[in-house]
Amino acid sequence: MDGRAGRRESLNRRDELFEFNVLFGKAGDVRGVVQCTVHADNLTVPAQARVIVERTIEPLGMFDLAKAMVDTSS
Repeated sequence: MDGRAGRRESLNRRDELFEFNVLFGKAGDVRGVVQCTVHADNLTVPAQARVIVERTIEPLGMFDLAKAMVDTSS
């Protein structure tokens, strides 16, 4: 197989979707990085991706939430 055929093959290959859940072990605002590495027999170099994840806690009063729910239902 020549180099051009190999490049066409990689362009025709579809991306795959990987889903994951992130569990935060600490209370409050948290920020971090999830690093994913895919090893497969058909990959000469493992595919890698990094995703920045964060959780921000914003206080919300119950009165404001109830008022918003009543306002939208009118």
